[in-house]
Amino acid sequence: MAISRLFLTGILSTASLLLTPSQLTIAQSQELAPQEVSAITKPITVRIDGANQGSGIIIDKSGDIYTVLTNWHVVKDNGQYTIQTHDAEKQTVDYSQVQQLSDSVDLAIVKFTSTNDYQVAKLGESEKLEAGQKIYLSGYPGQLPNEPDRIYRFLTMNLEGIFPTPNKMGYQLTYRGGAFGGYSGSAILDETGLVIGIHGHVFYSIEGETFSYAVAIDTYKDLARQSNFEGEENQLIFDQNILDKANSLAITKQYALAIETAQQISSGRDLFFQAQKNISLWKQELEAQEYLSQAFKLAEQRTPDSLTRAIRTIRQVPSTTSSYSQVLPNVNDWSTEILVLAERSSYYSLEEAIVIARKIPSGTTGYRNAQSLIKTWEKRLNLNSRR
Repeated sequence: MAISRLFLTGILSTASLLLTPSQLTIAQSQELAPQEVSAITKPITVRIDGANQGSGIIIDKSGDIYTVLTNWHVVKDNGQYTIQTHDAEKQTVDYSQVQQLSDSVDLAIVKFTSTNDYQVAKLGESEKLEAGQKIYLSGYPGQLPNEPDRIYRFLTMNLEGIFPTPNKMGYQLTYRGGAFGGYSGSAILDETGLVIGIHGHVFYSIEGETFSYAVAIDTYKDLARQSNFEGEENQLIFDQNILDKANSLAITKQYALAIETAQQISSGRDLFFQAQKNISLWKQELEAQEYLSQAFKLAEQRTPDSLTRAIRTIRQVPSTTSSYSQVLPNVNDWSTEILVLAERSSYYSLEEAIVIARKIPSGTTGYRNAQSLIKTWEKRLNLNSRR
């Protein structure tokens, strides 16, 4: 575990200014009991031994090859490493396959080969975290006094703060717990069992307090997309998260943002065609909103011509959109309003009343009444002309 014992002037006094919680709330499924979360995370948590000790989580499987996410400082020293899975099976790491993900983020991926079937971690969204919520740590601390070996441990704690941006090592989440060597690379999980961070750093103040830090899982996702090393299974998970976020935006009628979000799923991915289908529907929704906006602006003028144009405009709203339910009520209201204007005009000019009534489009509530009144007014004009 990377442990800083130097006291940096002002770091503790300014920490509270940096640890601002996200404004978003957790939008996951049902909250689980701690033992249920532990049952989820134990099979995906591995123990790393070798030149350094640490922990990690299985994030991908491709055939017999598994990919583990851990801290770079755990595996940065060249040497022999083994990975032990929850079933006590040990596999040798090919160090040539160890990959540092970024110079500025304390993350790395390690691969091992096994014919056994191991579960893959499900990743959450760290941007939705809030300070104060319950979180969990799952890993293998270094061998402690009176213990024969490193054993799996599951800790319960609270998220104390979130940096607005990651620090120079990529850490962003802070809490108190996991202050032992060997925990580096452990998963930080939310109350639904999704991985939301990778534990890796502890700071000791001169007062004896400890502050633990984790890399937010969204930081890993960003690196994965940029470097295209996330793996097929997690690529699908990432894309499903993107699509879910886009769908949530669409539910609140934020169609432009929904389209922008879904467009992150590029051609060739499993969810590409579903994303494009949704984008097509959302573009129709945007088009429908524009027609509605134009129609309402026209109707505000309250003249026969503007109301007629409003009816023609709103009728262009696609029938497959959520806005279509507003078409018929407004069409009927506006046609009735034109009819009222025609009737008022009939008191001083039958010719003008007929002109206005003829503006009422067919298929509206006012159309049939308008046609009847036009006939009546034309008869009156003929009688007047014979006198």
